[in-house]
Amino acid sequence: MIALLMMGVSAPAMAANYDVNTQITDVTVHQGVASITRHGTINLPAGKHVLTLKNLPEDMSLMPFQLSANGQSLGKVTATRVSNSHDMDSRRKALEAQLQNLESNKQALLDQIDTAHIQIDMLKNMGQLNGTGLMMSATSDPAKWQASLDAMSKGAAKAFRTIREVKTKLPALEREIETVESNINHLGREERITSSLTAEIVVDANTTLPLTLHYLVSGASWDVAHEVHANSKKGEIKIRPKADVKQSTGEDWAGVKLTLSTSQPMTSSHFVGELPHYLANLEDPRELPMKQFRMERRAKASYAPMEAIADMEAPPTRTRTVKSELALSYVWNAPYSLKSGGEADTIDLAASTYKSDIYARATPEFSTDVFLVGRVEISDEPMLDGVSNVYLDGAYVGDFSLGETHAGGTALIPLGADRQITLKRVVEKSKEGDSGLFGSKQRDEARYRYDITNNHAKDIMVEVLDAWPTALHEDIKVEALKSGTKITQEHVRDTPGHMMWSTKIKSGKTAVIRNHYSVTYPADKRLDIDSR
Repeated sequence: MIALLMMGVSAPAMAANYDVNTQITDVTVHQGVASITRHGTINLPAGKHVLTLKNLPEDMSLMPFQLSANGQSLGKVTATRVSNSHDMDSRRKALEAQLQNLESNKQALLDQIDTAHIQIDMLKNMGQLNGTGLMMSATSDPAKWQASLDAMSKGAAKAFRTIREVKTKLPALEREIETVESNINHLGREERITSSLTAEIVVDANTTLPLTLHYLVSGASWDVAHEVHANSKKGEIKIRPKADVKQSTGEDWAGVKLTLSTSQPMTSSHFVGELPHYLANLEDPRELPMKQFRMERRAKASYAPMEAIADMEAPPTRTRTVKSELALSYVWNAPYSLKSGGEADTIDLAASTYKSDIYARATPEFSTDVFLVGRVEISDEPMLDGVSNVYLDGAYVGDFSLGETHAGGTALIPLGADRQITLKRVVEKSKEGDSGLFGSKQRDEARYRYDITNNHAKDIMVEVLDAWPTALHEDIKVEALKSGTKITQEHVRDTPGHMMWSTKIKSGKTAVIRNHYSVTYPADKRLDIDSR
């Protein structure tokens, strides 16, 4: 009866330690850190066990992580940092012993060569002595003489054969020695600290258990660069963002699902009330400073005329964009691989094409160059900040930093100096009697004329920006002269004294803009209204 009962009960397997092999399957790169997901499976018998995940990044144990077992309850989970110095010492001793044995074998072969050379030298000496008759006279027995010669010949042949055989073996042995020496030298580079996770678990029956590990690791980042292609004939601007991804996390990514995110992963929980919010005055983000239109680099060749169009089709992209209220992410739709510590890898993100208003802008106070500008409405998703290489009708025209623009905002994109539009700045003389002393008041005038010629085959809108002095005293009056061109916009970007004139210039025509103003002030004062 007892035997039957014992046969009817299956005792649980004894507790054991199991190493779990996991593979990186998903990577989300933020700025400075990466969120890693690993998956693995382990076959377990019924009972209590300790699972170990080895060779994880060194700083993984210092950051938040999550370990799950497909709904199975886990017991105590411990993260520790592990040094492989003990293993390195054992490997070093083994390699050094192997190297010593190889060098002994090499020395033994060299000794064989030396011995063979000694034997050859001895045989040569014996032959010379025999030739002089000191060891064997000519009257000696001819048979013994012949036997002696045969013995010396065989001995010499054996010695030469030994030398040839040993020299044949030496190269392979020397290569093996070099390999072992190289392995010893590389041991120092392989010494590292890793993290290890252990987790206790109890299973009621034999099972195949899937494990998922999420953790953060430092040493990963991505930056955005853009290619901006402007098509003046179609009135379009195509923006091709590219991401430079680099990582030195200590582990290679092979065939992973890659996501690039603008968000920052939370390393702890906060109540909203703990985070203060501040409001401040903001400048209009849609306008660029005038000096920004000086491109950092200019193409040396003449730019193509506006009608010479080179349609630039965007390359196929493997990314899709995920938008939310808080962040923007790019998901790479194909398996992605990147070695740790290598060079940055550039991948194409999803390109966007916008209808654009391309116009010209000049700031004669700084330069007589006229620059093209593209204005685009960013409608679908934010445009990230990044250095942009700019192309107009297929010609490279320079680069600039494309600031971040939120969805619904306006981006102004410098398109380089336009050689097809010329500007001449002329200082005009005041008419006699217009300037001078009028009672107790002194009136001075400034008259500038801007001759702008459009050599394109199509009409183009041109904006001219210039600055007037700003009166800070009620006795000083700055006024437009009737002889000047009507101002389109005053106080551009809410800057006092900054004026703008806009005009559409027909193909082959010249537009004249007159910037005329006067400054009136007390006659007993002296002002310099033209410090330019």
